[in-house]
Amino acid sequence: MRIVADINGLAKDAKLTRLVATVRERDTKKEVDRIEFSIDGFRDGRSEGVFPTVWLNCGVYEIAMKGEGEKVPPGEVIQTFERHIFPWEEAPRLGTSTEAYPPFTPIEVKGNVLKTVLREHTLGPLGLPEQIACTSAQTGVTKPILAAPMRLVARSTGKATSAAVTGEIAFYSREVQGAPAESVMYTDRGFLFGGLRYGWDYDGCVSVTMDLGRSKGDAATKFDELTFEIPLRADVATMIHANADRIRAPVAQRLPAGEGVVWDASKVACDDYINNFCPYVYLGDAVRGLCWFAENDYGWSWDRKTPNLDVVRQGDQVILRVHFINKPTVIDKPRTITFGLLAAPVKPRLSPGGPNGWRSRYMRDKYALLGTDINWFGVGCGSVYPIDRDLDLWKMLARGNKEKLS
Repeated sequence: MRIVADINGLAKDAKLTRLVATVRERDTKKEVDRIEFSIDGFRDGRSEGVFPTVWLNCGVYEIAMKGEGEKVPPGEVIQTFERHIFPWEEAPRLGTSTEAYPPFTPIEVKGNVLKTVLREHTLGPLGLPEQIACTSAQTGVTKPILAAPMRLVARSTGKATSAAVTGEIAFYSREVQGAPAESVMYTDRGFLFGGLRYGWDYDGCVSVTMDLGRSKGDAATKFDELTFEIPLRADVATMIHANADRIRAPVAQRLPAGEGVVWDASKVACDDYINNFCPYVYLGDAVRGLCWFAENDYGWSWDRKTPNLDVVRQGDQVILRVHFINKPTVIDKPRTITFGLLAAPVKPRLSPGGPNGWRSRYMRDKYALLGTDINWFGVGCGSVYPIDRDLDLWKMLARGNKEKLS
C-alpha cells in the first residue's frame, strides 16, 4: 500500500516537525504498523510511504495521519480501507497450468518444425526460423513470409561471416505452454562466440537469449559488428508499425519505396527512452508479418548515435537489421542479449465482430458518443467508475447514442 501525505493544506507559517501514519484495526484501534515520514523528504508538499499489506487479515482498517509542530492542527486525519484476501494469494501455483486455452492450440514439434496456431516455424541449425508459414485467419490461405533464413552476421577485422553452428538445435522440453531449446554458435573462422536459448509460448511468441563470451580457451572474442538479419518477402512486408515511448505517435505507414535503407530507428518518436533505439517493430501487411522487440540494449555494444535497427530493401527482399554490435568490441567475459519474435496472425478471429458483434457495434448502430472515461463522465483518465458511481449518466449516454440528443 502506498500512503501519500500532502501537507499543502497547512498554514503558510506552520512548522511541521513530525508526521506519522498509523495503520490500525478500525474497531479495536489495535495498531498493526506505522510509517513516519521524513520531513526533509517532502517535494512540493507531498511525500510517499510504503506499507506491506500481504500479512493483514481480512477486515476493515484505518490509516490515521497525525502531525506535530508549531501551528499544526491537533487531532488525526483518518481514512479507512478494507483488506480482502484473494484466492490467488493463497495458491502460489495458480496460473501455472500447462493447458492451452482456445483458440490457441498446444505446441507441436516434429523434427525442426515447430507449429503454433496458424503458424508453422521451420527452424535452422541455429534454432532461428528459416521459414514461417502463416495462415490467414480470414481466408485460411497459407503463405510463407521469409525470403531467406534469419541469420546472425559477425564481422571482425573487416571480414564478414555468417554465424554457423556445429550440430543441431536441441529441444530439451516439449511442454504444452513452452518448448525451450538451445544451440551453440561458431563463426566460420573457427572460434566459438556464444549460444542461443529459446523459450516458445503456445501463442507463437519466442524469447531469445543470446549468450556471448564463451570463447575457446581463454582468448577473448573480438567483434566489429554483430547484426541480426531478418529477410522478409517484399510482397509481404509492405507496411511498418514501430514505436518507442510516446503515446499517440507510432510509426504506422506503408513501408517507403526504393532500394537500400528505406527506414531506420531514428524515425520513432522518443521522449524519455533511449534516442535512436526502437524497442518494437512490425513488418508485414494487415494479415501476415513479423514483430521483433527488446526491452532495452542491455548487453549490446551499440553506438547510440546511430539507429539500433534499420530496414533495407534489396529487390524482392525487405531485410530488418538489428545492430547488436556496431563498434569495435572485445568480449572478455560472458554477457547476454535478449529479444523476442512473434509472427502474425497470432490467433484465429472470433465470429465476425466477436460475441454479439461487439467489435463493430459502434459502426453498425452508428454510435455518436465514444471515447475514454473522460468522455463517459469519469473523474479523469484511468478512473474505474463514473463520478459518484452515478450510472444515470451512463443511461443518458445510451439515450444519446439512440436518440441523438444534443
